[in-house]
Amino acid sequence: MYQITRRVAALLAFVAGTCSASTVQAAPKSSEENVKITAKVDKDVVTLTVEVAKGWHLYANPVGNPDLASSQTVVTFMDGGKAVAAKVVYPEGKVTKDPVVGDYRIYEGTITIKATLPSVPAGPLEATVAVQTCTETMCLLPAKVKVKVK
Repeated sequence: MYQITRRVAALLAFVAGTCSASTVQAAPKSSEENVKITAKVDKDVVTLTVEVAKGWHLYANPVGNPDLASSQTVVTFMDGGKAVAAKVVYPEGKVTKDPVVGDYRIYEGTITIKATLPSVPAGPLEATVAVQTCTETMCLLPAKVKVKVK
């Protein structure tokens, strides 16, 4: 009934391989434990600094691979409880060549994300950063990390 492409089949095989019993951790961790995020605002520009733990990476935005698009890093803002349509500029990311899922881009170490707000925030500004941290052999569950913008 449904036709699965070779690319999707390869991705499913990759995911199944990373979820094998040999990579299951005794205490599940969240991706949130592998990132430290700070945010500062200057007038209408927010600078987010994301520090990724050594040995881990995030999927860049854009990730450059449609099969991994739902895992890419995404920033959203709330101003006093209302969503803000900010213009977010993400760094390019480093290309990773993978024979199973294809090429994609990642963030490692410390990265800076800039966002321009439509106006100076009126209320308390909060950023939410959707992340998924991975190593070369496994990925943790995605997380949404909230940070107060100061």
